[in-house]
Order: sequence, then structure tokens, then C-alpha cells
Amino acid sequence: DDDGMDDDIDRRHRRRTLMRAKLTTTARGGAADASDVFADGDVADDFARVAKSPAFIVDPRDARGRRIPRDALGRVYRLSHALARARFDPSSVSVSAHDMKALKGAFHAQFWMIKRAYVDCVVLVKHGSFFNAFDIDADVGHEIGLRQSGGNSGFMRKVGFPCTQFDEWAAKLLALGYSVARVEQMDEDEHASKRSSKVMKRECCEILTPSIERGLTQSEHALYFLAIAEGEDGSIGACAFDAASSTGAIGRVSLEELATVLVTYDPREVVISETLNDDARKVLVTHGRSAASGHANCVLRVLERGGSTLPPITRPNVLSAVKHFSGSGMNGKETDASMASVPAILCKASDVELQAVAYAMRHLAWVGVCEDVFARVTFTNLVSSAADNNAAETTSNVSPSAFALSRDLTFMKLDGDAIKSLHILTGDTGKLAGSLFAFLNQTFTAPGRRRLRQWLVRPLRDVSAINARLDVVQELSRDPFLLQSLRDALKHIKVDYERTFNKAARLAIKAVKTF
Repeated sequence: DDDGMDDDIDRRHRRRTLMRAKLTTTARGGAADASDVFADGDVADDFARVAKSPAFIVDPRDARGRRIPRDALGRVYRLSHALARARFDPSSVSVSAHDMKALKGAFHAQFWMIKRAYVDCVVLVKHGSFFNAFDIDADVGHEIGLRQSGGNSGFMRKVGFPCTQFDEWAAKLLALGYSVARVEQMDEDEHASKRSSKVMKRECCEILTPSIERGLTQSEHALYFLAIAEGEDGSIGACAFDAASSTGAIGRVSLEELATVLVTYDPREVVISETLNDDARKVLVTHGRSAASGHANCVLRVLERGGSTLPPITRPNVLSAVKHFSGSGMNGKETDASMASVPAILCKASDVELQAVAYAMRHLAWVGVCEDVFARVTFTNLVSSAADNNAAETTSNVSPSAFALSRDLTFMKLDGDAIKSLHILTGDTGKLAGSLFAFLNQTFTAPGRRRLRQWLVRPLRDVSAINARLDVVQELSRDPFLLQSLRDALKHIKVDYERTFNKAARLAIKAVKTF
């Protein structure tokens, strides 16, 4: 069905595709024989035993009725799929009322009521003291080492693990690019006898994604997601956001600059609208198929989930939302007083840049962390334009901080090809070894490594800022005892203090709002 998606189908997914093709034959009256299905020599294991599945699994459609390639159901939708001929919503599957009634058991219906809106997530459902994954999610769980539980190896097959191991198994899924939806039991055990329904009430209580994962993967790298918006005039706005540190970078970019942003920020997710033009999608596909990073072919997230349409996004609405999350509303009016708590960068941003910020907020809201993240948010410049450089060169004589990363601080433009050719972040093999970053990295803390990486891909061109950094280097070089004592102190810092302080600040703000 889809040449663009066939390139990276692994052996297990090919087997599953053959299985479903056979199931279609069975539904039409043909005979189902495991030896026929695995005619290529594979042995049919118990986990993939032939069983009749519902029509919405055999011939899946999204919420708008568009056909989903069989091999795409339950897989990670990645950048390399952005130009696929078959356009569909990877987050949903259509399950009609007739299909619901045909399911055996109240729990089956409950599960698919939830799962049909979270097809792009591995749904982990709590049953007593266990979390279980079913059907297409069970296939994913089987791939990471979970073992089948129960006797059913067909439709609604199951794998599971104890509740105490949720973080461990969720981290394994996140590391492979999957998102996780945690479904909890909402009824207390003592109220079980009073329930009118035959099945305990369950709801999705948490969503984890490769870029918003509350530290489960223990990655010290900045976990950015990149929101890309297209203006009415065809311009491209981008917002790179690191939810863990509540920091973002916005800019209006060309297609060439978009390719650079992908290399520079190495996002774990890219968030787009279905309406994004093919030229921009081509940039995403090119990056996804490159070897610039181990995360180059990251998750591609479409905002129009479940057949929904995006509401109108206007400048006052975006600024009002930012103001609201910071503590108070604007009442729809942009005045000096009302804009006081809105970052200055956003006040000066273009409409398409604010549209990208709105896309980022919508993604954060879907995960459920928008209010917490925007309670204490900072922004910087995504790319350095000629206009920014010229403006900064005529600014006041106030000396910048040696560690500043403000929007007004200018830096040299390095495109993606230059970053790769100069081996700034990766060596000849596409890995860290042999890179300039690996050579210069003598840091002791995770925030230090993140800051060094940021400095290397954004070299300063403002003389006063360069001199400010050199002054610090000179001061430490003159006093080796001070330098060594500082290094010894940094060795003992085992906590990622940048993220920890930010999390503490969020909790403090939340406590003030609550109490």
C-alpha cells in the first residue's frame, strides 16, 4: 500500500502483515493454516497463532474513514512517512457501534473505546496489581521482552507486568520511540458491588512520549519536540521545546533553515498539521532518512487527532493563553500592563511563530502538562537572521553575560550540512566519537554538556559576548587552584540541577495557585 512505509518494516511486522492477510481470506470463507501463512520458512509461534479478528483490525480505517495500511497499525509514525501516498490519521482507528456490539465481553468494548483514540500509543491497562497490554499493543510488548499471559494468542492476546515495574517497562517503550498511555482503575474496590456496569471504570490518566517522559529514560540530553506551522502566505514558523526545562526557541524559517533546525535540536518528536505542504514534508523525510543522529527518524505527530479540526489560531488568543498559564488573563486586550508576564520574545514574534507556539501548547495540553510547563517558561531565538545580527550590532554598550542565551545575542549561522561536514556533533560514523563535541567535552554535569552542545552549534559573532566568555576563561586560567577546586566540587553533583530546580519551581507555583 505504501512504498514510503515499507522501507523499514522489520521481520516481525512482515509476519504480522502476512497473518492479517490470511485473516482476510478466512473472513471470506477461505481456510486458515499457519503453515500457509508462514510459507517463507518462519515458524508460527504460539503468540502469533491464527485467530479471527474484527473487521476494524483486518481492514483498519481512521476516524475519517481513510484506509490505514495494515502494517502501519500499532507502529510508530515517523518522519520518513511524512510523504507517504496513503495519508491517514495515525492516532485513531474507526470502531463502529456495530463493531462494539460484536465484541465479546464488556471489557473488550471498554478497551477499544479507549484504544481507538490512542492508536499511536501503547495502552497499558491496570488490572488489580498488574498492567496489561492487549492485541496490537501486546505485539509491541512482546518485542521488548514481555511474555504472553493467559491462553488466548489471537484477538485481544495479552502481555503484562506488575504495577511496581511500570516505569521500567515504559522506559523501554519510550526508548524505541513508542508513546505510552497509562489507563487506571477509577473505582475503589469497596465500591465494586455498587457498580451498575459489569466492568470497572477505567480512564487514561497519563501520557508519556519520547520528548515528555518525566525522566524515565534518564537521558541527560535536552529532549526537544519541534512544532512546525505554516502561515497563510506559505511561511514556516517553528518552535523547538524542551518540556523538562520549560525552555523553547521560536523562529520564522526557510526550508533550508528548517533542515538546520532538525540537525541542531535533534528533536524526539515533530508536531505538524495535516495541511503542511509537501516541500516542508520533503525536508522531514530527508532528515528522517539521514544518519545525522540516532534519533533522526523520530516520531511524527499530527495535531488533528481523531478526525478533529484545528480551531482558528490568532495572535491575541495565543498571548492570552500564555498569560493565563502564567497566572492571570488578558481579557483579549494587548496592553503594556497585561503583557508584563508574557515573555518579550513572544510579544515581538510574528504571527506564524506564535502559531508554532500554539501547536506546541496543543501538544503539551494533549499530554496534560501545558499548564505546568508554561507556568515558568523561557524562550530564545531559533535561528540567527541577518536582521537580528544587524540589529544587535547597533545595540547599547552594555556587556552581555558570558553565559547569556537571549534572543538579542547574535550567533553565526551554521546550516545542517556545515554541522555534519565539520563533525561538530557527530563523527564519520554518524556517532558521537570523532566529533568536536566529544573532543572538547570535559564537563562533569548534564546541564554543562547540554550548554556546551548549544554553544558549539551556535557560535557567537558578537565581539563583546565573545570577550565576556574569554574573560572567564582567562580568570580561571590564572588561578589553577580555583579551577581545580571548582572541578572537584562539580564532580560531586550527581543531580541534574537544572531540571530539578525547574521542577521545584513548577511545584511551588502550582502550590501557590492551589492553596
